[in-house]
Amino acid sequence: MDNRELIEERNRLLRESARQISRTKVAKRAAEIDRANAFPSDMRELFFQQGYFSLLFPEEYGGFDGSISALCIVAEEIAYSCASSALMLVAHWVALMPLMIAGAQEQKDYFYSRVSRDGALGAFCLTEPEAGSDASALKTTAVRKGDYYVVNGRKTFVTNGGPADIYTVFVTTDPSLGKKGISVIMIEKGTKGMYIGKPEEKLGMRGSDTTDLILEDAIVPAENLIGGEGKGWEIAMMTLNLSRPSVGALALGIAQGALDYALEYSTQRVQFGQKLADFQGVQF
Repeated sequence: MDNRELIEERNRLLRESARQISRTKVAKRAAEIDRANAFPSDMRELFFQQGYFSLLFPEEYGGFDGSISALCIVAEEIAYSCASSALMLVAHWVALMPLMIAGAQEQKDYFYSRVSRDGALGAFCLTEPEAGSDASALKTTAVRKGDYYVVNGRKTFVTNGGPADIYTVFVTTDPSLGKKGISVIMIEKGTKGMYIGKPEEKLGMRGSDTTDLILEDAIVPAENLIGGEGKGWEIAMMTLNLSRPSVGALALGIAQGALDYALEYSTQRVQFGQKLADFQGVQF
Protein backbone atom coordinates (compact mmCIF):
# COMPACT_ATOMS: atom_id res chain seq x y z
CA MET A 1 0.00 0.00 0.00
CA ASP A 2 1.13 3.54 -0.69
CA ASN A 3 0.71 6.28 1.91
CA ARG A 4 -2.68 7.39 0.58
CA GLU A 5 -4.05 3.86 0.70
CA LEU A 6 -2.76 3.43 4.23
CA ILE A 7 -4.53 6.62 5.35
CA GLU A 8 -7.76 5.56 3.66
CA GLU A 9 -7.63 2.15 5.31
CA ARG A 10 -6.88 3.69 8.69
CA ASN A 11 -9.83 6.06 8.31
CA ARG A 12 -12.10 3.20 7.23
CA LEU A 13 -11.22 1.21 10.33
CA LEU A 14 -11.69 4.28 12.51
CA ARG A 15 -15.16 4.87 11.06
CA GLU A 16 -16.17 1.24 11.59
CA SER A 17 -15.01 1.38 15.20
CA ALA A 18 -16.63 4.78 15.93
CA ARG A 19 -19.89 3.67 14.31
CA GLN A 20 -20.00 0.52 16.39
CA ILE A 21 -19.36 2.49 19.60
CA SER A 22 -21.98 5.06 18.63
CA ARG A 23 -24.75 2.62 17.69
CA THR A 24 -24.20 0.13 20.51
CA LYS A 25 -23.16 2.28 23.48
CA VAL A 26 -23.77 5.97 22.88
CA ALA A 27 -27.25 5.51 21.40
CA LYS A 28 -28.46 3.68 24.50
CA ARG A 29 -27.64 6.69 26.67
CA ALA A 30 -28.66 9.56 24.38
CA ALA A 31 -32.26 10.06 25.54
CA GLU A 32 -31.38 9.82 29.22
CA ILE A 33 -28.48 12.26 28.80
CA ASP A 34 -30.90 14.81 27.34
CA ARG A 35 -33.56 14.20 29.99
CA ALA A 36 -31.08 14.43 32.85
CA ASN A 37 -29.62 17.72 31.59
CA ALA A 38 -26.28 16.55 32.98
CA PHE A 39 -22.80 16.03 31.60
CA PRO A 40 -22.30 12.32 30.67
CA SER A 41 -19.22 11.31 32.64
CA ASP A 42 -19.55 7.73 31.42
CA MET A 43 -19.28 8.89 27.81
CA ARG A 44 -16.22 10.91 28.74
CA GLU A 45 -14.54 7.80 30.13
CA LEU A 46 -15.61 5.73 27.11
CA PHE A 47 -14.16 8.24 24.65
CA PHE A 48 -10.93 8.50 26.60
CA GLN A 49 -10.54 4.72 26.61
CA GLN A 50 -11.19 4.65 22.86
CA GLY A 51 -8.39 7.18 22.30
CA TYR A 52 -10.67 9.91 20.93
CA PHE A 53 -9.25 12.54 23.28
CA SER A 54 -5.84 12.18 21.63
CA LEU A 55 -6.79 12.06 17.95
CA LEU A 56 -4.99 15.34 17.14
CA PHE A 57 -1.71 14.22 18.67
CA PRO A 58 1.36 12.53 17.16
CA GLU A 59 1.29 8.75 17.06
CA GLU A 60 3.56 8.45 20.10
CA TYR A 61 0.72 10.01 22.11
CA GLY A 62 -1.90 7.72 20.59
CA GLY A 63 -3.04 10.19 17.95
CA PHE A 64 -3.54 10.45 14.19
CA ASP A 65 -0.83 13.08 13.60
CA GLY A 66 -3.19 16.06 13.39
CA SER A 67 -5.58 14.42 10.94
CA ILE A 68 -8.70 16.59 10.60
CA SER A 69 -10.33 13.74 8.67
CA ALA A 70 -10.07 11.57 11.78
CA LEU A 71 -11.79 14.25 13.86
CA CYS A 72 -14.58 14.56 11.30
CA ILE A 73 -15.15 10.81 11.17
CA VAL A 74 -15.52 10.47 14.93
CA ALA A 75 -17.60 13.66 15.30
CA GLU A 76 -20.03 12.53 12.60
CA GLU A 77 -20.46 9.00 13.93
CA ILE A 78 -20.94 10.01 17.58
CA ALA A 79 -23.31 12.89 16.67
CA TYR A 80 -25.48 10.41 14.76
CA SER A 81 -26.52 9.00 18.14
CA CYS A 82 -25.95 11.85 20.63
CA ALA A 83 -25.20 15.47 19.77
CA SER A 84 -24.17 16.39 23.33
CA SER A 85 -21.58 13.63 23.49
CA ALA A 86 -20.14 14.63 20.12
CA LEU A 87 -19.95 18.27 21.17
CA MET A 88 -17.91 17.28 24.21
CA LEU A 89 -15.28 15.87 21.85
CA VAL A 90 -15.33 18.70 19.31
CA ALA A 91 -14.98 21.36 22.03
CA HIS A 92 -12.12 19.37 23.56
CA TRP A 93 -10.29 19.17 20.23
CA VAL A 94 -10.78 22.90 19.59
CA ALA A 95 -9.24 23.66 23.00
CA LEU A 96 -6.13 21.69 22.03
CA MET A 97 -5.66 23.23 18.58
CA PRO A 98 -3.84 26.40 19.78
CA LEU A 99 -1.34 24.14 21.50
CA MET A 100 -0.90 22.08 18.36
CA ILE A 101 -0.56 25.21 16.19
CA ALA A 102 1.80 27.32 18.29
CA GLY A 103 2.88 25.44 21.41
CA ALA A 104 6.53 24.88 22.29
CA GLN A 105 7.66 21.26 22.42
CA GLU A 106 7.89 21.30 26.22
CA GLN A 107 4.31 22.59 26.42
CA LYS A 108 3.10 19.93 24.01
CA ASP A 109 4.87 17.17 25.91
CA TYR A 110 3.27 18.25 29.18
CA PHE A 111 -0.31 18.85 28.00
CA TYR A 112 -0.36 15.98 25.51
CA SER A 113 0.59 13.68 28.38
CA ARG A 114 -2.11 15.18 30.60
CA VAL A 115 -4.66 14.27 27.94
CA SER A 116 -3.38 10.91 26.67
CA ARG A 117 -2.29 9.56 30.08
CA ASP A 118 -4.68 11.20 32.54
CA GLY A 119 -7.75 11.77 30.37
CA ALA A 120 -7.69 15.55 30.86
CA LEU A 121 -10.59 17.29 29.09
CA GLY A 122 -10.17 20.65 27.35
CA ALA A 123 -12.32 23.79 27.12
CA PHE A 124 -11.92 26.70 24.66
CA CYS A 125 -12.49 30.11 26.28
CA LEU A 126 -12.81 33.03 23.88
CA THR A 127 -16.31 34.53 24.21
CA GLU A 128 -17.09 37.09 26.92
CA PRO A 129 -20.34 38.72 28.05
CA GLU A 130 -19.49 41.84 26.01
CA ALA A 131 -17.33 40.17 23.36
CA GLY A 132 -19.33 37.64 21.37
CA SER A 133 -19.31 38.09 17.60
CA ASP A 134 -16.71 40.82 18.15
CA ALA A 135 -14.35 38.52 19.99
CA SER A 136 -11.46 40.97 19.55
CA ALA A 137 -13.17 43.23 22.10
CA LEU A 138 -12.35 40.83 24.93
CA LYS A 139 -11.54 42.38 28.30
CA THR A 140 -9.94 39.54 30.25
CA THR A 141 -6.45 40.69 31.24
CA ALA A 142 -3.21 38.89 32.00
CA VAL A 143 -0.52 40.96 33.73
CA ARG A 144 3.01 39.58 33.97
CA LYS A 145 4.38 39.40 37.52
CA GLY A 146 7.76 37.68 37.42
CA ASP A 147 7.27 34.00 36.60
CA TYR A 148 3.47 34.27 36.63
CA TYR A 149 0.57 36.03 34.99
CA VAL A 150 -2.24 37.43 37.11
CA VAL A 151 -5.44 36.88 35.13
CA ASN A 152 -8.74 38.71 35.67
CA GLY A 153 -11.94 38.50 33.68
CA ARG A 154 -14.96 36.41 32.78
CA LYS A 155 -15.51 34.02 29.89
CA THR A 156 -19.02 32.89 28.95
CA PHE A 157 -20.64 30.00 27.05
CA VAL A 158 -17.66 27.77 27.77
CA THR A 159 -18.39 24.27 26.46
CA ASN A 160 -17.10 21.59 28.88
CA GLY A 161 -16.83 24.44 31.39
CA GLY A 162 -17.47 22.42 34.55
CA PRO A 163 -15.80 19.07 33.87
CA ALA A 164 -12.76 20.40 31.95
CA ASP A 165 -9.24 20.07 33.33
CA ILE A 166 -7.45 22.36 30.86
CA TYR A 167 -8.79 25.76 29.81
CA THR A 168 -7.41 27.52 26.74
CA VAL A 169 -8.05 31.16 27.65
CA PHE A 170 -7.69 34.18 25.38
CA VAL A 171 -6.62 37.31 27.24
CA THR A 172 -5.20 40.74 26.54
CA THR A 173 -1.65 41.28 27.72
CA ASP A 174 -1.67 44.85 26.35
CA PRO A 175 -5.15 46.42 25.98
CA SER A 176 -3.70 49.46 24.20
CA LEU A 177 -2.78 47.31 21.18
CA GLY A 178 -6.27 45.93 20.46
CA LYS A 179 -6.09 42.64 18.53
CA LYS A 180 -2.30 42.81 18.56
CA GLY A 181 -2.37 42.70 22.36
CA ILE A 182 -4.33 39.45 22.57
CA SER A 183 -2.54 36.36 23.87
CA VAL A 184 -3.55 32.80 24.78
CA ILE A 185 -2.67 30.96 27.96
CA MET A 186 -3.42 27.47 29.30
CA ILE A 187 -5.03 27.39 32.75
CA GLU A 188 -5.45 24.15 34.67
CA LYS A 189 -8.30 23.18 36.95
CA GLY A 190 -7.51 23.97 40.57
CA THR A 191 -5.70 27.19 39.76
CA LYS A 192 -6.04 29.68 42.59
CA GLY A 193 -8.50 32.42 41.65
CA MET A 194 -10.36 30.35 39.03
CA TYR A 195 -14.09 29.66 39.51
CA ILE A 196 -16.79 27.98 37.44
CA GLY A 197 -20.19 29.64 36.97
CA LYS A 198 -23.52 27.84 37.07
CA PRO A 199 -24.45 25.69 34.04
CA GLU A 200 -26.61 27.30 31.37
CA GLU A 201 -30.16 26.03 30.80
CA LYS A 202 -30.39 25.14 27.11
CA LEU A 203 -33.09 23.97 24.72
CA GLY A 204 -30.76 21.50 23.03
CA MET A 205 -27.35 19.90 23.64
CA ARG A 206 -28.56 19.51 27.21
CA GLY A 207 -25.86 17.00 28.10
CA SER A 208 -23.16 19.49 27.10
CA ASP A 209 -21.91 21.43 30.11
CA THR A 210 -21.93 25.18 29.29
CA THR A 211 -20.78 27.63 31.96
CA ASP A 212 -18.94 30.86 32.66
CA LEU A 213 -15.28 30.81 33.64
CA ILE A 214 -14.50 33.44 36.29
CA LEU A 215 -10.93 34.57 36.89
CA GLU A 216 -10.17 36.73 39.92
CA ASP A 217 -6.45 37.33 40.38
CA ALA A 218 -5.82 33.84 39.02
CA ILE A 219 -2.13 32.95 39.27
CA VAL A 220 -0.93 31.18 36.10
CA PRO A 221 2.66 30.16 35.32
CA ALA A 222 4.19 32.30 32.57
CA GLU A 223 5.39 29.10 30.90
CA ASN A 224 1.72 28.34 30.05
CA LEU A 225 1.59 31.21 27.54
CA ILE A 226 1.23 29.80 24.02
CA GLY A 227 3.11 31.33 21.10
CA GLY A 228 4.27 34.50 22.87
CA GLU A 229 2.50 37.72 23.83
CA GLY A 230 0.40 39.32 21.12
CA LYS A 231 0.01 36.12 19.08
CA GLY A 232 -3.41 35.16 20.47
CA TRP A 233 -5.66 36.68 17.82
CA GLU A 234 -3.81 35.00 14.97
CA ILE A 235 -3.86 31.70 16.86
CA ALA A 236 -7.60 32.08 17.57
CA MET A 237 -8.40 32.64 13.88
CA MET A 238 -6.25 29.70 12.80
CA THR A 239 -7.93 27.53 15.42
CA LEU A 240 -11.45 28.47 14.34
CA ASN A 241 -10.63 27.82 10.70
CA LEU A 242 -9.06 24.47 11.55
CA SER A 243 -12.06 23.46 13.64
CA ARG A 244 -14.79 24.22 11.11
CA PRO A 245 -14.74 20.84 9.30
CA SER A 246 -15.30 18.92 12.55
CA VAL A 247 -18.20 21.24 13.48
CA GLY A 248 -19.71 20.59 10.05
CA ALA A 249 -19.22 16.85 10.51
CA LEU A 250 -21.04 17.04 13.85
CA ALA A 251 -23.99 18.76 12.13
CA LEU A 252 -23.95 16.17 9.36
CA GLY A 253 -24.09 13.35 11.91
CA ILE A 254 -27.08 14.95 13.66
CA ALA A 255 -28.89 15.40 10.33
CA GLN A 256 -28.22 11.84 9.19
CA GLY A 257 -29.37 10.43 12.51
CA ALA A 258 -32.59 12.48 12.38
CA LEU A 259 -33.28 11.48 8.77
CA ASP A 260 -32.74 7.77 9.44
CA TYR A 261 -34.96 7.93 12.54
CA ALA A 262 -37.73 9.69 10.60
CA LEU A 263 -37.51 7.24 7.71
CA GLU A 264 -37.75 4.27 10.04
CA TYR A 265 -40.73 5.80 11.83
CA SER A 266 -42.52 6.53 8.55
CA THR A 267 -42.34 2.86 7.55
CA GLN A 268 -43.81 1.71 10.88
CA ARG A 269 -46.50 4.26 11.76
CA VAL A 270 -49.91 3.45 10.21
CA GLN A 271 -52.63 6.06 9.69
CA PHE A 272 -55.79 5.86 7.59
CA GLY A 273 -54.97 2.25 6.77
CA GLN A 274 -51.50 2.80 5.35
CA LYS A 275 -47.96 3.53 6.43
CA LEU A 276 -46.87 7.16 6.58
CA ALA A 277 -44.23 6.41 3.97
CA ASP A 278 -46.98 5.56 1.45
CA PHE A 279 -48.54 9.03 1.60
CA GLN A 280 -47.59 11.17 -1.36
CA GLY A 281 -46.88 14.20 0.83
CA VAL A 282 -44.31 12.21 2.83
CA GLN A 283 -42.76 10.77 -0.32
CA PHE A 284 -42.02 14.28 -1.59
